[in-house]
Amino acid sequence: MKNSFRVLFWSCLFLLLITAHSHAQRSCGHQSMFNNLSQQEGFHSRWDDTRMRLKRWEEGRIGRMQADSASSPALYRIPVVVHILYPPDSLYGRGGHLTLEQVRSNIEVLNEDFRRIFGSRGYNQHPVGTDAQIEFCLATRDSSGAPSQGIVYVPYAGSATHNMGNDRPMKDVSRWPTDRYLNIWVVQNISGALGYSFLAEWMDGNPDRTFVDGVVVSARYMGSRDKQANQSFWLDDTYELGRTLTHEVGHYLNLWHTWGDVNDCSGDDYVDDTPTCSGSFFGCPPNPSRPMQCGFPRQTENYMDYTDDPCMSVFSVGQSTRMHTALNFFSFRQQLWDSLNLITTGCADPEFLVADSLLLERDTVELKSFVMQYDESPIARVVNASFQGLHRHPVDFQIDLRPLGSLLSWQNLAVPTRFDGRVASGGLVFDVPGLYGMRISTQTRKGPPFVDAIVRVKAPATVYPNPFRDELVVGLDLESPQMVNWQLFNTLGQLLAEEQVYTQSAIRLSSFTFPASSYLLRVNWASQSHTFRLVKVP
Repeated sequence: MKNSFRVLFWSCLFLLLITAHSHAQRSCGHQSMFNNLSQQEGFHSRWDDTRMRLKRWEEGRIGRMQADSASSPALYRIPVVVHILYPPDSLYGRGGHLTLEQVRSNIEVLNEDFRRIFGSRGYNQHPVGTDAQIEFCLATRDSSGAPSQGIVYVPYAGSATHNMGNDRPMKDVSRWPTDRYLNIWVVQNISGALGYSFLAEWMDGNPDRTFVDGVVVSARYMGSRDKQANQSFWLDDTYELGRTLTHEVGHYLNLWHTWGDVNDCSGDDYVDDTPTCSGSFFGCPPNPSRPMQCGFPRQTENYMDYTDDPCMSVFSVGQSTRMHTALNFFSFRQQLWDSLNLITTGCADPEFLVADSLLLERDTVELKSFVMQYDESPIARVVNASFQGLHRHPVDFQIDLRPLGSLLSWQNLAVPTRFDGRVASGGLVFDVPGLYGMRISTQTRKGPPFVDAIVRVKAPATVYPNPFRDELVVGLDLESPQMVNWQLFNTLGQLLAEEQVYTQSAIRLSSFTFPASSYLLRVNWASQSHTFRLVKVP
């Protein structure tokens, strides 16, 4: 009898250990979400078309980058909102378990991992490891412009038993505009997964995109034990360093699993510098050895594998390029880091407003050929080559080696990757159109501290009078008549009016019915865009 009891006891214990180990393994809803999408009518034809266009665009972009040695990778900033959906009357959520500090700790980990921050777990010296140059900011303004912490707590009865088939109803409980914010939904538990997200290419043309685009994470995998300081975060014992969110945001930015979701060597993640491998990999490999698969040592450190949190530390150069492609190709990803959006979501703060390097905005492929605006007070437009953030440091101008002072205007506030230096009224040298030598210098973090250009002065797009009361004129000097689009925004970035006009010279806005205030006017034609800050007086 005792022997029978012992056999039964050890058998049960063995089963419990197996169950516990199986439960502890990382799991991602990537494949389940793809299977669900596959049931939608027209999904595969839309997806095939997207992949074809994406491939052509990426090939063209790589060619342009190679042709222009002066260009540098962009630093992208993405506003984030975290929705904490908790069961009513539960300790999980507001007042219990998932604190603001725990949630914020995972945003910190995201930045460490995507930026490969030295001294953090996100730092690596892998031959293909790189700073992906993508940053995340908890929004300080909600979609109405009101102050926010970027974290909202919302009661939701299905939080403890959420399943991926109930995705849309869960997200309907709380959502901010998905093309302006990376929405992260946190529920108490997800059936069958630690988290999940849709790839950007799956969302292109999807009628439900605006309702479901974003990342979902189970609460006990949201946060990092490294950051808990004097409190105890409510975290899983194995996946406790915040890498579940890093993995899912990788999907959101269009990365596949490294094994291509195939359990043999035929899988493809569409990235050249992640070795071919077979199936998912769990745990941590012995160091320094790693498993050989498909003729290659497996890149187990990659965030897009299934290894344990302490063993992840790599986004590869190829993965970074693929994420940048998604951020530029898909309009609903491009809007996230658009300069106007960074202002209106409260993510354009001074810490990130220093230029990495400088480029002159130009009409031709030659760096030193630059078409400059000309009016009564000329404006030299310069591009921050990091494509990120306003520039608040003095910009020094020299024309034909004569200093014109250090000036900076906010004429182009809505496109802060470009900043305008207005020449002082007493120092005008552009009294007639012509060619001039210009040097512009400023504080930079990486690139050369100045750029030189041969400047050809001509009449550009102008707006007058400004300030104005009734009528406003947009002056143009186009080579031929063409379609010109103008858009009027309030200071929250909300579109108030828009019109397409076929013209070559001027647009008159004579029915301006909005109250006295500040506005942003963006004028677009062909591949050009100019934005002006307007003031309407009573």
